[in-house]
Amino acid sequence: MKNKSRQTKLDEHGIKTGKTRQTRLTEFGIVLLFLSASLAGCAEVIPDPPSEYDSISGSFDTYDNKTIPVVAIGNNTTLLQIISVTYNMTNSNNDSFEINGYVFQEGTDFVFNKGYALDIGKVYLHFAYVENASYTYEVYYSERIV
Repeated sequence: MKNKSRQTKLDEHGIKTGKTRQTRLTEFGIVLLFLSASLAGCAEVIPDPPSEYDSISGSFDTYDNKTIPVVAIGNNTTLLQIISVTYNMTNSNNDSFEINGYVFQEGTDFVFNKGYALDIGKVYLHFAYVENASYTYEVYYSERIV
């Protein structure tokens, strides 16, 4: 009787397989096709961004007045979406620093510089305090009535 030996095919990861690489790629392509077709309508759920944004800007200094003003954005009946927060700080040596700032909402420990606030209500601009400096700031945002 003749002794037949079978060779076991192992893939590149050492896993026993009887499938060829071409068969596995074809199966992957079919799965990818069905997955992309099932996800095709998901983009309709994402709302379009508002076409116009509101902005608030201003300036102040800490030369004579050693406090930073409170800059509130929004009101207590809307949900805010922050688009961008930037401010420029110039010290007494005329060194200028452009800073990507952030806002916070009272009652939460949530600090952010882009996206929606956690709750309905005002958000406040946060500044790094430097004595004897001038500040200019600009915030782009959108309000949504809920």
